[in-house]
Amino acid sequence: MLHTLADHLQVVWGALLAASIVVLLTPAVGGMARLLGVVDRPEGRRLNRRTVPRLGGLALFFGIFVPALAFLDLSGETRGLLLGAAVATTVGAVDDFRGLRWWEKLGGQVAAAAIPVGFGIWVQRFTFPVIGIHTLPKWVGMPLSVLWIVAIMNMVNFLDGLDGLAAGVSAISAFTFTLIALSLPRPEVQAAILSLKLPRIDGWIGRRREIAARYKLGLAGSGLVLPRENAHSRHSYYVYVVEHPTDRDGVLERLAKRDINCNVSYRWPIHTMRGSADLGYREGQFPVAERKAQRILSLPMYPHLKDEEVDTVIEVLRDVV
Repeated sequence: MLHTLADHLQVVWGALLAASIVVLLTPAVGGMARLLGVVDRPEGRRLNRRTVPRLGGLALFFGIFVPALAFLDLSGETRGLLLGAAVATTVGAVDDFRGLRWWEKLGGQVAAAAIPVGFGIWVQRFTFPVIGIHTLPKWVGMPLSVLWIVAIMNMVNFLDGLDGLAAGVSAISAFTFTLIALSLPRPEVQAAILSLKLPRIDGWIGRRREIAARYKLGLAGSGLVLPRENAHSRHSYYVYVVEHPTDRDGVLERLAKRDINCNVSYRWPIHTMRGSADLGYREGQFPVAERKAQRILSLPMYPHLKDEEVDTVIEVLRDVV
């Protein structure tokens, strides 16, 4: 999870911005609520002994809304989520000011829940015990999602009788969902990262070619077979593969003892892999590929390698070959 956060620092900045907004706005909203008389007085099921300001949901809403505008891609689903939150917050604020009848509040909650569902956020699959995962049709999934969202709203409302309980439960839930979200693969996040990396790809390939040229110069005459470029193509050197004709595994072992980590990127020829079994090829039918697979190893190759590190690899490799 820490690696995921390191790769997506906007999550950290968004959380810090949200916390700052809530911390700064909560006292201001509380003061405004006291001036307007929008407070909870000790009565009924409430345990507070003094008046407590309402309208705290406004601070929470802006703590979500502002970071979302700053860090999220405002796609259809995100807009639907923010619009639904705005309607729910408005209904709650009106209820805090003058009090809504149960059916008015319920109607506002249903309207708020229907907005994100209409924008495509609804339960499409459900895991049933024993039976397993089942895909839900729209006519089931969308009403079920509205009902679920309204139920969650009222669960939080019912927790609000004890000050701090609703906020605590919501905070624990939010943290749990954050952990789940960070642990799941997110194609849209990966696409966003790729869009940031693509402008740098020419520079990275250029650096790889510089490292490859340094390897070629430093390992000339070492007894290793080095990669060659065709006159009509330009190698990107995703990996730098060399061959040792007699003792590849011994070279790898001696390199590891000198803290030089190399690997074998292509240990098995394709025709011997299980995924190619249906093609009907047998070992021995592609002797060149099989011979290469016994000889090759990949040297360290990534664009952030320093020249002195490349020189160390060359020095050690020439010594152990």
